[in-house]
Amino acid sequence: ASGTSSTVLKDKITGYESVEYVLGAAAGQTMAVSMQSDNASAYFNVIPPASDEAMFVGSTSGDTFSATLHANGDYVIQVYLMRNAARRNEVAQFSLSVEISGKPAKPGDLQPDFADGLMGGPDFWDVTGVGADDTLNLRKSPSAKAPILAKFPDGTMLRNKGCRIDDNIRWCLVELPDDPSVQGWVAG
Repeated sequence: ASGTSSTVLKDKITGYESVEYVLGAAAGQTMAVSMQSDNASAYFNVIPPASDEAMFVGSTSGDTFSATLHANGDYVIQVYLMRNAARRNEVAQFSLSVEISGKPAKPGDLQPDFADGLMGGPDFWDVTGVGADDTLNLRKSPSAKAPILAKFPDGTMLRNKGCRIDDNIRWCLVELPDDPSVQGWVAG
């Protein structure tokens, strides 16, 4: 409801249904969303004002979101089932906890979000989870078939320049912070 700062929403979706909740918030405030569901294929996305690209994609990032907002306006929280469950017309009962905290930013308070595309920040990433004898491939374009420009082992710090979805894979444009000429795409 207007004027409140938190709520818990309980609902269900079936098959290809989705539900969208609209939440007005201001730049500088913090939004926190978490979801519990009886169906492991149920997720939520957070879509910022005046955008078609989600700043949080639950199917790749989990069931908890928290971020400082960088724009004023209506944010959309979309709950959905992954295609595998939707095709089987499965049902998902869910509970969505939503909270807005903090005061709106004053002009000049916020630094621009360098990695504002699709998934938002963080602005810097450390490569992790790559095996001792493996690397993260930096590619010329957002495709697993694109030429490899460089290879990064665990512990390499990369600047996140923004992400997008190509062929159902999240690709992120990154660069080496100390050498911006080393720039390309990695699978998110």
